[in-house]
Amino acid sequence: MKHLRKFNESLNKEDLQDFCDTYLAYLLDDGYSIVASEIGFGEYVLVLRNGKRLDNIPIDSPELLFAWEEVNDQFIPFLHMLSKQYTIIRSIKFWSLNKKFDRGPERPFIEYDYSLPMVLEDRVSLEEVVQINIYLK
Repeated sequence: MKHLRKFNESLNKEDLQDFCDTYLAYLLDDGYSIVASEIGFGEYVLVLRNGKRLDNIPIDSPELLFAWEEVNDQFIPFLHMLSKQYTIIRSIKFWSLNKKFDRGPERPFIEYDYSLPMVLEDRVSLEEVVQINIYLK
């Protein structure tokens, strides 16, 4: 049970990244990436994306977009385990493209907030996802 934290133990980026890499191994093998980043005051964000973000590939490129149905079978059990080991402090944020709005090379994104129970019950209704953010403390 190397991922269990003691009551007074603070969140550690390396342990969190190891937890994600372990529980999302199948998605990572399929080319997805998840990165744990500290955002301050002992809070972290996990960002799931399709592929590694490269500077020469725009985040809205078709090869980086993914369907929720492609990841939900692995993501939901991961999120269930994550919520048992860590404190999720905000809604789960899904980022998608705003297909109704297109101004040249920049396409704005729409942020959709789903509560933890909604995601665990697979009530996400998005066709294409750019990334998924999970905030922890």
